[in-house]
Parts: sequence; C-alpha cells; structure tokens
Amino acid sequence: MLDSDYDNVPWETESNVDSQGEHNTHFTQVKMSPEIGSPVEHPQPEQIRNSSEVRRISSSNYDSHQSSYLPSGKGESSNTKKSPSIPINPHSLNVLIEMSEPRKEGEGSSNPYISYLITTTKENMDTNVVTKFKRRRRYRDFVWLHENMVSNYLSVAVPPLPGKHRLGTNNENMLIEYFSGDRFGPDLERFVTRVALHPVLKHSPYFQTFTEAKDWSSQYEERPKKESSVLEGISDTLLNTFAKVKGKDETFQQMVESIARVEENVIRALKVVNKVLKNQNDLEKLYKDLSLGWNDLASIETGLAPILISTSNTINSNSSALQELSDRIERHFAGELEEHLAYCQVFKGLLKTRDGKQIEYEELCEYYKVTDAEMNRLVNYQSASGVSLVTNFIKGKVRDLRGIDPSISRQVRISSLKKRCTELGEAIESSKSELDRFNDDVKVEFEYFNGIKENDLKRCLMILSDTYIEYFEKSNQLWGQLLPELDNLKIDT
Repeated sequence: MLDSDYDNVPWETESNVDSQGEHNTHFTQVKMSPEIGSPVEHPQPEQIRNSSEVRRISSSNYDSHQSSYLPSGKGESSNTKKSPSIPINPHSLNVLIEMSEPRKEGEGSSNPYISYLITTTKENMDTNVVTKFKRRRRYRDFVWLHENMVSNYLSVAVPPLPGKHRLGTNNENMLIEYFSGDRFGPDLERFVTRVALHPVLKHSPYFQTFTEAKDWSSQYEERPKKESSVLEGISDTLLNTFAKVKGKDETFQQMVESIARVEENVIRALKVVNKVLKNQNDLEKLYKDLSLGWNDLASIETGLAPILISTSNTINSNSSALQELSDRIERHFAGELEEHLAYCQVFKGLLKTRDGKQIEYEELCEYYKVTDAEMNRLVNYQSASGVSLVTNFIKGKVRDLRGIDPSISRQVRISSLKKRCTELGEAIESSKSELDRFNDDVKVEFEYFNGIKENDLKRCLMILSDTYIEYFEKSNQLWGQLLPELDNLKIDT
C-alpha cells in the first residue's frame, strides 16, 4: 500500500539538474486524464497496428475492442482521445536509464526516505530526436509504476519489483549502503531498465509519467482498488486448483518446459555462487589473520620489521580487495540471478492466466453442449438418461403436484433452453476471441521475455568478468609494489 503524503515528495531536482530538453516536441503534453492517470496520452491502437516494424504481432492484439495490450478497462475512454504526436512503433524508441545520487530526504521527520536521481535518455529512432529527463524518485514511486503496469497490462509479464528487504549478509559496508540508499540503487535500476527494454511497457503512459512528470498531484496517488468478494476469490481458487486444460497447446507447453529448464540452471548457478562467496569470505578472514600474524612477528623480528609490516599491509589490502569482490558478486551477479528467477515466476503466472482463459472457454463449450443436448431431447420427445432421468422424474412429480400442464411446461423449458444456448453461444464466441488475442499476446511476450532475459544474462556475466579482472589487477598491483622492497632487503650472512 502506498503512503498518502505524496505532496511532501520533492519531485523536482535543482534547476541545474532538471532538464526537460529542447527537442521535447515529439511528446504531446496534455492535461491529466482521470482514466489513465498520466500527463502523456495513451497510444492509439491504430497507430500500433499500422507500424511496419511490429514483428509477428497480429492486428487483433491491438484491436480497440478489449485489446489485451491496452490498459484494462481503459480501451473505451482512451481510444476516443486525440492521437498524440509520438510515433507508436514499438521498436522506434530507444530508452536508456541511469540511477545515481541516492539522497536521504526528510531527515528529522517521522518518515525519512531515500530518493534517487533518475536520468532518462529517449531517442526516437525515426526522427533521431534525443531528449533527456532528470527526476528524483523514491521507492514507493517504483511501486506505483509497477502496480499500475501489472493491473493494466494483463497479457504482459511485467518485470518484478525488487523488495526492500534484500540486504547483504556479511559485512558492515552493506549496512552502511542499506541506510544510505546505495544498496537498493542497482536493483531498482535493473528493474527500470527491464521496463525500458520492453517494446510495449516503454510506451506505457505510466512509464512516461514516471520518467518525465515534474509535479506530483493527487491524481497520481493510488486509487482504491475494487475489492472482490470472498466467494469470487474462493471460486477462482477452486477453478485454478481442480480444473485442468483439456486441449493442451504444444506451444505453451514448450514455454513452460523452457522456463523450468532456465529456473533449474539458474538455481544451480546460485548454489555454486553462494558456495564461492562463502569460500571467499572464509579466505578473506584467513588473510586478515595472516596479516595480524606478520604484524605481530614484526614486533619480535625488529631487524625485519619494515618488510614484515609492508607484507602485513599488503595481505590486509588484498583481503579488503577480496571482500569488495565478494560484495560486488553478491550485489550484481547473485542479486541479478535472484531477480531472473522472480521474472521467470512472473511469466509462469502469465501462462497460468492464459490456462485459466482456456479453461473458461472449454467449460463454456461443455455447458453449451449439455444445454443443447437437453433442448434437442425435449424437441424430439426423447426420454432422459442417467442423472437427468432422476432429475426430470422429480421435476415431473413437482409439476403434477402444482397442477402444471406437461406440454406447456415442456414448451417453456424449450424456449428457456433456446435462450440459454443463444447466450452461451455469444459467450463462447467472446471467450474464444479473447483467448485467441491472449494467446497471440503471450507468444509475442515470450519473445520479449527471452530478449530481456538474454540482455540480463549478458550484463551480469560482463559485470562478473569485469569484477574478477579488477580484483586480480588490484591484487597484482599490491604484490607488485611489495616486490621492490623484497629485492632491496639485505640479509646478513
């Protein structure tokens, strides 16, 4: 739940930091719409449909009638607006995100918090126009962005938001970073970067508000959510628990298996990384003990005291470098692997939602089949069988007791069943259309997911390589500085 005191948040940076950009005309600046909650208008689906670079996205995915990729519940209101001048080619906008300068705000108050300077560079690939925005944001504003995208883009696997609870396990520096805000900076930056890489989410009005809005008003605050009844929650749970998809699609089965294999390998890698970190932490402590040993020896071997102290200092510095290595691996490499697992869970949840839509369609078809069979039985004067035989016998006895003419009752039932079949037919058609749209969206989303996943893995492996290279270069430099002292050491024989 977001706090309500947004008016106290210093959204604008200092005048020398706040940059709206000279070439900002390719965004239509309009008044806040209460339906969307963003100063940037929502893209028109026709613009997306007509884009020449939309890869394998069928026009139905962006149809103005209940399109899954449009914000849910916003299709009717947003589509009637004037089209913004922003080009809506999903691949025409390149967005780069940088987070820096964590700053503690509200010191001395009851609700202090950390804010971050977010620098967003947007390049329109069609017009070559580059704009830059610098805004300060706090953690709950990331929550606002994430919750709005999750609730409004139902067929998109929105990257997970890192939790505030994640903290390092083994040293004092991590505690300092925790309270200064540096500890969450890389995690939050990776989250926003994943959103910026997503061809749909980077055009989201919520993302544009998050990266561009200068002022914060009550219209951005969290609106009360529609509460579902207890019975609705129970029925959804029972449906997802006991109902099974009958006509399984091989495409989505392969997606499930692919994600399961990725999860299995990432979990295995995490276990190995944790063992490596544990061994490095143990080695770091041994280096410190060794450093103390050489230092103590210097007080005994006074003739060799200078070189012994230098050796002790070198070992201690190497221990600190090893500690820094472990910190960076835990923060950037292990942390990103954990986020990758969470991202896999998000996509698995999207696949379960798709299965729920297919189950709904199959149940409607089954109900229609039963209803149509009952109607045909009555029309053809056929006798019931099985459970229907017992049910109809009881209903007949009740009608006899009430004095209802069986022929009239039969005609009323036929009329009622015809009406029900018509309603079910319309529901099946609507459900099938929605299922097809959702299926197409999920297939495209899987490509986006794989692209972001590959970018994540490449980034964390590059960071891992650079981290080890820097450590060994620093270690080599430390021991290299000790060599001249050892060479100049004169030993009396």
